[in-house]
Amino acid sequence: MIDDRVIIFIVMLVLTYVFDHKILPQIGVITLAIIEIYMSIAVVGVNGNTAIYYMLFIVNILYCGFMIVVAPNEKDENEYL
Repeated sequence: MIDDRVIIFIVMLVLTYVFDHKILPQIGVITLAIIEIYMSIAVVGVNGNTAIYYMLFIVNILYCGFMIVVAPNEKDENEYL
């Protein structure tokens, strides 16, 4: 059976892709990832089985940061072509 944290990661990844270059929804997704990391650490702690989930959430935070900072610049460059 699929773990709940994997489903949450997939939902956040899809939301990040759907919200594309909008800043406030991306900040909301980052906040969800940080809350999920905090709740997992507070309840379970860090061990070998949960470390992969923390890494997935960190990757999602980096992807959101990329969509906020870098991707709008690429979009503007393509408009002039």
